[in-house]
Amino acid sequence: MSLGDLDSSFISIGDFEYAYSIGPDNGPPLLLMHGLSGNQRTWEPVLPYLMDHYQVITIDQRGHGLSGNPGEYNIDLMANDAVQFLETVVRQKAFLVGHSMGGRIAMRLAATRGDLLEAV
Repeated sequence: MSLGDLDSSFISIGDFEYAYSIGPDNGPPLLLMHGLSGNQRTWEPVLPYLMDHYQVITIDQRGHGLSGNPGEYNIDLMANDAVQFLETVVRQKAFLVGHSMGGRIAMRLAATRGDLLEAV
């Protein structure tokens, strides 16, 4: 299984398009957030281990991968992007995994919007 096995789409968040991919509903939602200079493809090596147990969701953070470049970057803005994504697309509590910068964003979400998360 690879990123190509997921359905890819975009959602408008503020003034840019946020790219994401979502897998089949094989369990609770699992949002995977990449690190600095990464993108959704970061997660390809682990997708085969996750897709049978979760509805895997990958995102391209603002200014990364296929997402738009709004010109301003910080952890608070990226956490807000993830909140909007979770509330608009996922619409239920999700498991959250973050690598490097994605981990910092995950910690911010856990601290400020734990109501959206099952676990980090």
